[in-house]
Amino acid sequence: MQRKPIRGLHYSVERYAAALRAVMPTDIAVRARVVPVESRAIVRRLWIIADVARQRGDVVHVTGDIHFASLGVRRRRSVHTVLDCGLAFGDSLKARIFRRFWLRGPLRRSARVVAISAFTAEQVARYAHIDRDRIDVIPVAVDDSFEPAPSHPPGATRTVLCFAHTPNKNINRIIDALDGLDVRLLVVGPMPDSAHARLRASGVEYTNEVGLTDGALRERYAECDVMLFPSTYEGFGMPIVEAQAVGRPVVTSDRAPMNEVAGGAACLVEPEDVLSIRGGLRRVLDDAEYRAELVRKGFENRERFRPDAAARAYAQIYREMAAS
Repeated sequence: MQRKPIRGLHYSVERYAAALRAVMPTDIAVRARVVPVESRAIVRRLWIIADVARQRGDVVHVTGDIHFASLGVRRRRSVHTVLDCGLAFGDSLKARIFRRFWLRGPLRRSARVVAISAFTAEQVARYAHIDRDRIDVIPVAVDDSFEPAPSHPPGATRTVLCFAHTPNKNINRIIDALDGLDVRLLVVGPMPDSAHARLRASGVEYTNEVGLTDGALRERYAECDVMLFPSTYEGFGMPIVEAQAVGRPVVTSDRAPMNEVAGGAACLVEPEDVLSIRGGLRRVLDDAEYRAELVRKGFENRERFRPDAAARAYAQIYREMAAS
């Protein structure tokens, strides 16, 4: 079961699920279903719960951020893949609702729980109140359509790719870090009007695109010279591996799980320090030898995230659940 994507906001889990289905062992019959409505407002979420409850199969696998969808499924028949726990932080009413109905309720009823990184697994155990030993870690897979692209010849203006569809992507500090640099910025995902105004005032040439197809996104990776990803919070950080697979150097945050995912193949910076972001970006842009080393190590790191291993791990979970 997959969420109905919200245009401009959702990219990663849809590509991830498709990559796994393409290489799933032949003894596993997978029927992918996208829920009929976006996860917005109580009535729509009740509709999603009812829709999922009607589905038939040995296993109901809920992916993305709709874990509440399994509340109508018989206990111990569901498996959940948790991408992150970002909405669980704090003591607001929204955070308490999220912890109860997105994490604690569904996950404690499920047969298996999967997290996409060790960092996320620790957070799931904390916020869902379940034993860490119950949580499997299966990293996100990046499919083979993300393949090496030719590097660009040296030029006066280099292109930086970043993401901006949620506040944790850190677009405001990215803008500050680019001040005075001779770069062109490609921004994927919707930006607030204030960010557009700041970019126009800064004089940085930029393009902002929303709702890219998978093919268009791969083209943006190939178009850039460096991928800048100083996120303040992630459950995994899929763009890190996607950029590495295409052969682009990565600047990302020196905090879990980004540094875990980068595998020693990225320039690590402090995401809340503009000077650190700027310094890391300048080092990658100015030091050709360092840049080449990051690309080489990135290709090696990418091998950890091939879809085959993840598909085999999920297939084993499905077999064990069907046999129980």
